[in-house]
Amino acid sequence: MISCPVCNKKMQKIERKYICEGNHNFDVSKFGHVNLLLSNQKNSKLPGDSKEMVLSRKNYLEKGYYEGISNGVNEIIKRELGDKKDIKVLDIGCGEGYYTNRLKTFLENLDIKNEIVGIDISKEAVISAAKSYKNIEWIVASASSLPIEDESLDFIICMFA
Repeated sequence: MISCPVCNKKMQKIERKYICEGNHNFDVSKFGHVNLLLSNQKNSKLPGDSKEMVLSRKNYLEKGYYEGISNGVNEIIKRELGDKKDIKVLDIGCGEGYYTNRLKTFLENLDIKNEIVGIDISKEAVISAAKSYKNIEWIVASASSLPIEDESLDFIICMFA
């Protein structure tokens, strides 16, 4: 479901690289994420939340204050699943991965096979997510230029982005 940010062709993950049919390639970092944010898509030197902002939000969310919102979104997705047992989900503005990971766990507990991609423009947020939650594809990218193939998703969530 990932497409090349340069030529828009389908990308495949081969070992620790994403490679497209046009032979553009992007390395997977030591943390497990890939940076698909092109320099011409940045509006500042370090777009998105800073490391301090990400850590502060992560600490706050882990206290459970927004658990009800997360549960509500998960229940909406459950209601809309129908008879699907295999889904693809994109979380735009995933931040440090709190909602994304809770959705992944929720779906797995329902025995729903899932492929989830979390995208955020903040490199620091994506690094935090990739360090904490290994079973999700984490991508640094812009919401205004999503590196996602058309019609490849079952659900898109966007929490507070």
